[in-house]
Amino acid sequence: MTAFEFAGQYVYLYPPDWRSNLITSLFTSGLAVIIAYFPLKAYYDMNTQLLSEVVRRHGVEIELREQKEHLKKTNKKLTMLSTITRHDIKNTLTGFVGFLQLVKNEAPDNPSLNEHLNKVMECSETIEQQIEFTRYYEEL
Repeated sequence: MTAFEFAGQYVYLYPPDWRSNLITSLFTSGLAVIIAYFPLKAYYDMNTQLLSEVVRRHGVEIELREQKEHLKKTNKKLTMLSTITRHDIKNTLTGFVGFLQLVKNEAPDNPSLNEHLNKVMECSETIEQQIEFTRYYEEL
C-alpha cells in the first residue's frame, strides 16, 4: 500500500469508487497541500495483462511465420520431387512405347499379337495422360 492510499483511507472514509482523486493534507502551520491521488494498481494490473498478451501474441506470430516458411520449403521440396519423378516415369514410358513399336513392326502378320500390342499401347497412353494430369493438378 502506498502512502497516498494509506492517507486516503483516513482522509476519505468512502469506498475507493467514491473517493476523490485528490487528498488534502493539513499541516500544523495551517497550510493545506493538495496531493493528486490516483489508484494506479488497477492500471498496472491491466497494463501487465496487456503486456503479457502482447508478448504471447508476438510469440504466436513468430511461430506462425516460422511454420509458414517451413511449409514453403517443404512444398518446394515436394514439388521438385514430383517433377523429377514424373520426368523419370515419362522417360521410362517413352522407352517402353518405343520398344512396343519395334515389336509391332517385327510381327505385322500376327493379328492376335497386334491386338495385344494395341491394348498395351492404349494402356501406356492412359498412363501418360494420368502423368500429365498430375502436372496440371500440381500447378493448381
